[in-house]
Amino acid sequence: MLSSSTMSPAFATKSNNHKFHTPKEIAALKVGSEPVELDVNEKTNTVYVANINNSTVSVIDGKTNKVIGLPIIVHDGPDGVAVNEKTNTVYVANYNDGTVSVIDGKTTRFSAAFQ
Repeated sequence: MLSSSTMSPAFATKSNNHKFHTPKEIAALKVGSEPVELDVNEKTNTVYVANINNSTVSVIDGKTNKVIGLPIIVHDGPDGVAVNEKTNTVYVANYNDGTVSVIDGKTTRFSAAFQ
């Protein structure tokens, strides 16, 4: 379940004895305002979260479940994220201005935007 600035998983799983168990929350992380989309680079175990209200992308270390640095400022209204694991590049769709922001996954810095 997503709140305005905290990401928290909410789902149930079924064990071998067919009883339903709800996994315990590992961490609730503070990210930017209104997180709406995320993607994971499985090679680097890095999570990228689009925060639509403050036009940023938060970066999370998937191994430690800690937010890395400050959110990355992108163009207006990020609402989609896609990771290219081969190039370690993150593409962010920005709804409000119709652009795509590009983030270098190695440096976690904004590198370009295009329409």
